[in-house]
Amino acid sequence: MTSPPTRWLRSLSLLLLCLGCAHQQKPAAGEHPSSSEAESSMLLLLAAAVQGSPYCAVVQHTRVEPWRAGPDEETHLVHARVLETVRGPRVQEIVYTVTTEPGETVTPSEEPVLVALCRDAEGLYWPGVGSSFPSDSGTREAARRASAIAPADQTVFANCE
Repeated sequence: MTSPPTRWLRSLSLLLLCLGCAHQQKPAAGEHPSSSEAESSMLLLLAAAVQGSPYCAVVQHTRVEPWRAGPDEETHLVHARVLETVRGPRVQEIVYTVTTEPGETVTPSEEPVLVALCRDAEGLYWPGVGSSFPSDSGTREAARRASAIAPADQTVFANCE
């Protein structure tokens, strides 16, 4: 008998981890999800971001500066102090790029946040919506757990394709 693929097991483990094995009913039509359902959804997105990115950390942003501007996009450099590395090399500071439409401003949170970043030949970059999360004890623990079950030799990252 063939064992299930590792990816399927990892996904199942991640789902059980984030939901705490709790059964949750979906709200009826017209009802809004409860705060615990919204938090569970956010933790699932967080776990997917951690496992889908080569670098994740709790950071305190220190400054943003314009870097490159083109007719269709602008790129900004975001500087941050690393408070805790969740996945990837342990460093004290990072610089990553954020690409926006012309005229958009980049205003990072003044509070510490969890960011899941990608890497290319130029360095770290923010892959977009769903890659930044509030930093509290629950999100940090969920990120650590997601990182712990991610393969150390992973070379393909879903968020970075």
